[in-house]
Amino acid sequence: MSITRKLAPSHFVYTADKFPLKPCQEFNDLGIIFDAKLTFLEHIETVTSKAYKCLGFIIRSCRDFNSSRTRILLYNSFVVDGL
Repeated sequence: MSITRKLAPSHFVYTADKFPLKPCQEFNDLGIIFDAKLTFLEHIETVTSKAYKCLGFIIRSCRDFNSSRTRILLYNSFVVDGL
């Protein structure tokens, strides 16, 4: 991936042991997903998707729980912790 402000960036072919490396459009560094324009759209989509999946699991699994304190504890432990 090349990071540049140019409208028409130069494309170089990088090799490792004479094998060309494929350019990537995004990469993950320390849990944050960056793209070529240095926007965090893919990262935000990934994090919110994981949070909604976790929330859906909690809602499906805890239908019989009567205590709202238990639901809040599960929400804070699983959903908020992932944000």
